[in-house]
Amino acid sequence: MRILTINCGSSTLKFELFEVVDDERSLARGIVDRIGGHGSVELSSEGGERTIQPTATADHGEAALQAIHLLGSSGLLGGLEAVGHRVVHGGTRFSGPALLDAEAERAIEELAELAPLHNGPALAAIRAVREALGPKMPQAAAFDSTFHSRMPRVARLFARAPPMRSRSSATRPRSSSVL
Repeated sequence: MRILTINCGSSTLKFELFEVVDDERSLARGIVDRIGGHGSVELSSEGGERTIQPTATADHGEAALQAIHLLGSSGLLGGLEAVGHRVVHGGTRFSGPALLDAEAERAIEELAELAPLHNGPALAAIRAVREALGPKMPQAAAFDSTFHSRMPRVARLFARAPPMRSRSSATRPRSSSVL
């Protein structure tokens, strides 16, 4: 089984392709950097081959398409069975990994204000992957905020002012979150 993982930062998109049989093995990894300007897309394969191409990438959706194209042109996408995404904030809606469907995408979009530099870019990548690989390609998200959702209530609320405690969609603040 081959799984592509995508991690959207504020100005980068990192990706890695895994082969999972009895164990997991990294087949290739890469990065699209300086999204929104002139940057590069880089791919390093398991065998040590490295490809770097200059690129001007407008957004994370376009960066995801470039990553998919580069993996495909390298002959590595054959047998791809799923795509996993790192999403920073799942609020109280997501307390663990989730399969991505239209409802989950809407929820991630609604939560974008909690992690404006990350949730929107992740959603753009999710939608671009769906467009490129088709709606039948399973996609899942793992949320950074899951860690905070499993903390005891006192630890989640300790350093938050009372007005912030009443927000139902927020968990413990992160440096990249706006609460």
